[in-house]
Amino acid sequence: MTAPHETPQQAARRLATPAIRDGFRPEALHTYADGAGSPLYWRIRLKHPQTGEKWIRPMRLNGEGFALGEPDFPHGKPLYRLKAVTDRLEEPVTVVEGEWAADALARIGVLATTSGAADSAGKADWQPLAGRRARIWPDNDEAGSRYGTEVAATLKQLGCKVSVVDVPALGLPPKGDAVDWLSAHPNATEAEASALPCIEVPESHDDGAT
Repeated sequence: MTAPHETPQQAARRLATPAIRDGFRPEALHTYADGAGSPLYWRIRLKHPQTGEKWIRPMRLNGEGFALGEPDFPHGKPLYRLKAVTDRLEEPVTVVEGEWAADALARIGVLATTSGAADSAGKADWQPLAGRRARIWPDNDEAGSRYGTEVAATLKQLGCKVSVVDVPALGLPPKGDAVDWLSAHPNATEAEASALPCIEVPESHDDGAT
């Protein structure tokens, strides 16, 4: 493979130029890596400051350089922050919807991961979480509830001990997520985030977080 002539950050800005011209502002470049930490692909995240609309696109290396799109993952797409997940095998894992929320929790020490957006659960390789303790933190909306249910069912099939954060008890706004909770609790610690009220998914219940 020919070495790219630009950094991932430079490539992301180039590929997002039309959106930036439309007023979107770069917020993050999320790196999806393998268990050893080697990058596999990226997700570019922009947001419009007036409308709140998000512009999120995958970026990959295609043999000539960086281009929009994802690589082919025949066995399922890797989880986000996979190296941390595989390095910290004895710790419970918090599953959220979206890289932005996973990064926010990671900054206070929570071991967090995601498969991506609300419709991504069925496309991911969840095997690295097999047999582990997992806590799902859904967004406070219908799509978040569906995502939490799908992830819970998948993880139960992998022998995980699963709980779901009691989102209604957190007082979050509609569509509120872990980022909103952290914004409302700027001095929150890992211990406080990990002690939030949760509902255990029964061992005999295979269809999710209801």
